[in-house]
Amino acid sequence: NQILEDRVPEILETCAQTIGVRRASMWQFAEDRAAIHCVDLYDLETRQHTSGQTIRRVDFPAYFSAIEHARLIAANDAHKDPSTRDFSVPYLKPNGIGAMLDIPLHQNQSVSGIMCLEHVGDARHWTAEEQNFTLSVANLIVLALTDADRREANSRLAESESRARQIIDSAHDAFIGMNSDGEIVTWNAQAAKTFGRKAEEVLGKKLAETIIPHAFREGHRRGLRRFLESGEAPVVNQTLELTALNREGTEFPIEITITNPIRSNHSYFFGAFIRDISTRKQREAELKQAKESAEAATHAKSDFLANMSHELRTPLNGVLGYAQLMQRSQTLTADQRESLDAISKCGSHLLDLINDIL
Repeated sequence: NQILEDRVPEILETCAQTIGVRRASMWQFAEDRAAIHCVDLYDLETRQHTSGQTIRRVDFPAYFSAIEHARLIAANDAHKDPSTRDFSVPYLKPNGIGAMLDIPLHQNQSVSGIMCLEHVGDARHWTAEEQNFTLSVANLIVLALTDADRREANSRLAESESRARQIIDSAHDAFIGMNSDGEIVTWNAQAAKTFGRKAEEVLGKKLAETIIPHAFREGHRRGLRRFLESGEAPVVNQTLELTALNREGTEFPIEITITNPIRSNHSYFFGAFIRDISTRKQREAELKQAKESAEAATHAKSDFLANMSHELRTPLNGVLGYAQLMQRSQTLTADQRESLDAISKCGSHLLDLINDIL
């Protein structure tokens, strides 16, 4: 964090010089609040900054309880003060510290860290002026941290919005955003391609007067009013097939999915993914026509087979049957028998042809 790297060391140096203490430091809570970590510790005598030390809650529970509930800890005798005496052997004596003045850093309704002034030497009485000055300095640190958090949050938000815009602009579907007044507020690259209108041509204009056919505009307005009055949104998260208008005012089929409305201050944001399905509809129509043609051909074939069987094969079987009966007669002349043989032979050949066709 650039704020911690740049401002905090300078603030600690100024505070140590003004109050006249050997050591001034700032600590931050770990995410699980089980410890505090030293962000910067300034030693006035050596003019050096160090960091990285860690103090665990389990080792100093009284101190952690105090910094989370007290306005400040003014330990005139740090070896005897209930909040700091646990530090006597492991921390105070090795560093020659006799008094401590610790200010909890309150940020976002919780303690995010501590500013600590440590007097090297015997016990020291912290005056009201020193305490008030230290509180003011701690407030400066909190302001710096808050400003840093705000800048970081704004940066993350801007980055997130940039990524979202890139994703939306690179989407294969058109994406259109509308506010509670029915005005277009988002129009991605695919929307420009789908409807033939650039974003600057449509942003701020009424959606109903831009891409919705005249026959459906009043229904669109009624649906928007109903949602704003009652919260009813039956078309949300459903894929619908509707028609839309392009730049030339020509209607074409679309597939649309409306996302959940997003509340922002006193307005709503409505988003919709739209896909031009003209090609798909054309293919569906061609498939339907091909299916109907195939069905018609099937019916024609069935009719043909039925006619061949009923109108030709059935009578021909009768002719062949009677010819065979007549051939059994003993009274036929040679010419008659030859004629019957010809009828039978030609009939049988014709029946074979009909059977092959069927």
